[in-house]
Amino acid sequence: MVIKNLEKDQLIERYRDQSDSRVCMIRLTDTGESLIKSIFPEHLQQLDNTLDNLNREEKQNLIQILKKLNGIG
Repeated sequence: MVIKNLEKDQLIERYRDQSDSRVCMIRLTDTGESLIKSIFPEHLQQLDNTLDNLNREEKQNLIQILKKLNGIG
């Protein structure tokens, strides 16, 4: 549903992987890229403000937990 809405709003486009036609990939359109560029700096600032409440050890712990949740660590 999210992908369909982003595509409907012309923020992304779908394309087939050339090596495996079963795979559908997505990429940002120029409009989508412009939107991300306009909102991302504020998002980073908000994230930085949120994480400012944590000390260095807490930030390291958070990184490890997020990696574990993501299946990386």
